Amino acid sequence: MKRLRFDIIILFMAFVTLITVYAIGTVSFIQKNWPETNDFRWFYGVGMAFRVHGPEHVYDLDLAWKYQA
Repeated sequence: MKRLRFDIIILFMAFVTLITVYAIGTVSFIQKNWPETNDFRWFYGVGMAFRVHGPEHVYDLDLAWKYQA
């Protein structure tokens, strides 16, 4: 009779669980449309503050909000 190798079974189950969690997270991230709605305006505002006023104004929130509007 062949002996079961529990270390291989546990490793396989951990791999399947990891892939399942990543798949569920990716699908929910895409369905909620987060990349376009939340991040773009913020990065655009900070990028414009950097371009117009220089690197010392990247963390100026009032200036970034001005460009977001």
